[in-house]
Amino acid sequence: MSLTFFYRSDHGIICIGKLCIFAHHLDVLDEIGRGAGLSNRNESSSKYIRIDGTTRPKARQEQIVSFQTNPTVRVALLGITVSVSYYYYVVN
Repeated sequence: MSLTFFYRSDHGIICIGKLCIFAHHLDVLDEIGRGAGLSNRNESSSKYIRIDGTTRPKARQEQIVSFQTNPTVRVALLGITVSVSYYYYVVN
């Protein structure tokens, strides 16, 4: 999976492909999600997963599967310290 194009519109972030965003600080992940208008509401076109140090291991795996298999989940916000070990599973 690779990102080929994305842009921000009045309806949030629009992307073709999948986008993985890594950050070290949780506040940065929060701001990216807010700034990009990411939401997991049913009507949202910018659904996402988030894995950081507060995400329980079982939930991490569920989110990875969702990112890999759900075409409406386009963005992964990933805490760098926890996601490095999960990166292989997210993108493969």
